[in-house]
Amino acid sequence: MNKDSRLTTEDDRGDIVHSVLHEKNDFIIVTHGTFTICQTGRAFKNALSSSAKTVLLVGAWIPFNEPNSDAEHQMAFALDILKSPQVGVFIAMDNRLWDPDTTEKKEITPDRYQLEIFRF
Repeated sequence: MNKDSRLTTEDDRGDIVHSVLHEKNDFIIVTHGTFTICQTGRAFKNALSSSAKTVLLVGAWIPFNEPNSDAEHQMAFALDILKSPQVGVFIAMDNRLWDPDTTEKKEITPDRYQLEIFRF
């Protein structure tokens, strides 16, 4: 699926999760826009709670086709994680594994974002 994540619907998430559930490989990287990467991560966690799969959602703050994109760095980090993977669903960004259940994208200045752990 090639779609702006701002336009991703729950049906789209269901399709992506369905594809991963039926994938033979246990180590999966899903590239995803950052606007809804946390929501999709939560959908994966709900669907794969009893699975032995490792699913890494990877996004870039600057899209791969833009100058100074961080996409290559973000993907390299995710690939490196697969050398010694942890079972579960994670967002692999900014040299860190984020738990989708406790992570949100926050605007820190106009047009500048970061992932943050939210407090209950």
